[in-house]
Amino acid sequence: MKKHLLPALAVSAFITICFSGCANDSTAGKAPSVTEENTASAAAIGDTVTADDSFEFHLEYVNITEDPELYYSAEKGKVYVDFCLSCKNIGSEEAAVYDIITGTLVYSGIYQYTGSLMEEEGEDRFLSRTYYDSWVDPSDTIYLHYLFTAPEEISGSDRMLEINTSICGSDYRILVREGETGPISVGEISKASGKTSETIADGEIVITENAKFYVDFYEITADVVPPNPGMAYNHFAAEAGETYVNFCVAYQNLSPQKISAKKALSVKLTIDGEQYQGAAMAEINSRSMFEGASSIDLLPLSTEYIHYLFPIPEEAAADGKSMEISIKADGVSYTYYCW
Repeated sequence: MKKHLLPALAVSAFITICFSGCANDSTAGKAPSVTEENTASAAAIGDTVTADDSFEFHLEYVNITEDPELYYSAEKGKVYVDFCLSCKNIGSEEAAVYDIITGTLVYSGIYQYTGSLMEEEGEDRFLSRTYYDSWVDPSDTIYLHYLFTAPEEISGSDRMLEINTSICGSDYRILVREGETGPISVGEISKASGKTSETIADGEIVITENAKFYVDFYEITADVVPPNPGMAYNHFAAEAGETYVNFCVAYQNLSPQKISAKKALSVKLTIDGEQYQGAAMAEINSRSMFEGASSIDLLPLSTEYIHYLFPIPEEAAADGKSMEISIKADGVSYTYYCW
């Protein structure tokens, strides 16, 4: 069997600049784990917490919204959980606020979401990330926001929602909403197992231990363009004598924690016995742009669109040739026949 490998994205990419801002999840530090016994102190919105005789934190509010402020708007299918707290310097010297607060949002007692610590700035109180040069003077008060990106289903759900946070080394559990806990059922796990390869068709839903996915579409094209391009987008144009097989999968992460889009599935293309390997790209900005899959995290319970781009010789796309795509998820193999 011949193998055709795609060099580390040595594809011809014409990339334009995206004009819309977005907030990416990052972990500022390690928050208390919900998989271990939770020994954190209970806290509630409205409480005041004193830390190290240096800071006085007032827990202002938790808001679930698509638009926490002017420059932050959640992507389709997602919302922000905005945890706001004021921070007063009660010491005698200026003090840094970076990395003294970490947090994890926990949904249904299982699904975990990390966030980004932001600081209000200016009269318009717009949000900017906190960095090493974020300081607060004695007796001054600043407003901090922990922004968690989560699937939109949490806003209308009656399941439990809580925030586990560490402030100056002390752990707190903030119950945002009481409710049911435990795994959320999405259907029966598919029967395919081991080395047996089950055939799947367009739109057929496959459920494994940690994933729910289906083939959104596939196409053979000389220019791969996002499904919903805006004024600014990136695309991939094939080199002379080549074309692309663009295979798109809608993938929902069912595991408790985020995973890299690059690790979601293993996908290979075979044409008349010759095997081709491609590059994985994830859609961002409501399906208007592409990003390398290794740079994108798939949040628990969220659905993302992942593209597998296979550059092939133009003659390999001729009618009459056997073309199939093998997909491996959680150790289970599936086959999609293009024709």
